[in-house]
Amino acid sequence: MTYKHLTIDELTMIESYYLQHNKPVEIANRMGRAIQT
Repeated sequence: MTYKHLTIDELTMIESYYLQHNKPVEIANRMGRAIQT
């Protein structure tokens, strides 16, 4: 799967937060991004 709108750093942050069992909305807020619906 390719995410052209995300940088490698952002993908790494998302994975790190996800592995800590954070909700997607919390991850989006921490990254300063809107959650996609």
